Amino acid sequence: MTPIQYSALFVAVCAVAACAQPGVAPQPSSDEDRLEQRFQRLDANGDGFVIWKEAAPLRARDFRHMDSNKDRAITQAEYTAALPFAVFDQNADGAISREEFLATHHRMFMRFDADADQRISFLEFATAQRAAGR
Repeated sequence: MTPIQYSALFVAVCAVAACAQPGVAPQPSSDEDRLEQRFQRLDANGDGFVIWKEAAPLRARDFRHMDSNKDRAITQAEYTAALPFAVFDQNADGAISREEFLATHHRMFMRFDADADQRISFLEFATAQRAAGR
């Protein structure tokens, strides 16, 4: 995948996670406000950064929701998100295991950690969002 494709993939993942959080937030008034709200939903401890430990539980929850027959694998039929199935199905067996799902998300997460500090700042998050046209 190209960096732009990873940007779009990462943004889609973050957007899904941010929108899936419980509670009803007021409608933001600008693009910057929307970015800030998405980021705050991902930043579980409110320190201004998203670390993999905060993102991983959201990804695991997404996996459980997508695995409708609860066989611990996501088939192509179960996969309804906008992300390419083949990116996740690393061993090309026609199913995405939990391990493949989380490993792919972890790689995407780390790719957008521009300063390699193991966390994504709002600036890094906003840069990824904008690169994907969001």
